Amino acid sequence: MFINPDKIQDLTKPSEERLPDAFVDYLSKSLPEGIKYEQLSDGFCTVVPEKADSLTIGGFTPKLNESQKEILGEKYTYNELLEYMYNSQTPIEMVPVDGENVTINGENISEKLLFCRPKDPIDIMETKRFMSPQKFPEPHSIKLSAGTVSVDIMIHRIPDNSIHRMVYESLESEYIYIHFTIDNHNHSSSFTINTKADMIKTVEEVISSMRIFNAFLDRTLCINGTPLSSINNKEEHYFSEDSIQFWEKLLQIETVLNCKFIPHQENISFNLACEVERLYQNLINSTPVVSRYNVDYVNGLEDVNDHVHENIGKEVFFRFHSIETIELMGIKLELPTICYVFNCVFEDIITDGNKYRIKLANVSEDKPRYTSVLSFANEEAIEQYDFDKNIDLFKSAKRVSSYIK
Repeated sequence: MFINPDKIQDLTKPSEERLPDAFVDYLSKSLPEGIKYEQLSDGFCTVVPEKADSLTIGGFTPKLNESQKEILGEKYTYNELLEYMYNSQTPIEMVPVDGENVTINGENISEKLLFCRPKDPIDIMETKRFMSPQKFPEPHSIKLSAGTVSVDIMIHRIPDNSIHRMVYESLESEYIYIHFTIDNHNHSSSFTINTKADMIKTVEEVISSMRIFNAFLDRTLCINGTPLSSINNKEEHYFSEDSIQFWEKLLQIETVLNCKFIPHQENISFNLACEVERLYQNLINSTPVVSRYNVDYVNGLEDVNDHVHENIGKEVFFRFHSIETIELMGIKLELPTICYVFNCVFEDIITDGNKYRIKLANVSEDKPRYTSVLSFANEEAIEQYDFDKNIDLFKSAKRVSSYIK
């Protein structure tokens, strides 16, 4: 039976129009059993199997470059070739063994029949064929755990120019970098972990990254519950426990103040350590500390009563309320603060217009005045605090530096 394409469809119409199914079926009769033509776009047809398992292709051989030859060697197996393609995610060029003929389901046919455009034939001057590997799976999550700290990290498999190695790496967006290799041929593995300071956005992430990294060095790190104790690790640069405790104290302060500090990448200065320690002792432990600043004057009084005049030159202590403004890691804090001044003498009363200033002095050289401070998260917390019961805490307060190792 002969089918005239001109009677089936006008060839002057745009080539985007589909070919009649009857015409495609007719073209398929020239192909070996088990395969058929299937339409693509723009009038092209390509060979596909009639059933899922009805297509076998032969007559090709891999065309390897020098690097691939060095990796695969002279006597590689077909499975090794597939493993290399998958591990490296590299398509391999395939060339016909017998000129332009290939084997389809056991029959030799011209390679030109594998791809055609019946209505508007084209001359194929040169073709290249590639066998492509299956793509790696999508990124997935793994859990890193170190004691009470656990972190979910997204990892993905990355190409490796090898036959037997599987290589995984964390995504660029993660603040903990991991890279590990499993070598199925040598039955070995390697694991690298590090922190990415530029990706850390919260205090909690700082703590997690430090704990995870130290656990890796201690060989106590677990991945999805499995210890990595067999990993050979040569790193010795631990995060100090003092440094970790600094951030853990800052996290507790965050919780009490209901704020989120912005960690910086600079080294922790002594002044910063003192500021955080002071807030930790005040807000978390409710412990007053001795201020590094002293009070020289009590300013802005509209009146001075007889009690003040009677105590000029005498040792006194007194309490006052202030709002302390602190700039800490991107957050401006305004904390209600109670201050006690001890070992103090009212030295003089200074008149400034309709205002009064009380000048303060030390009791003696051996007994200098000092100011103990206790900041609170809010005014309600001050109202609930029993100052009379805890006055001795203010008297015996220590300097912040004594709490820092």
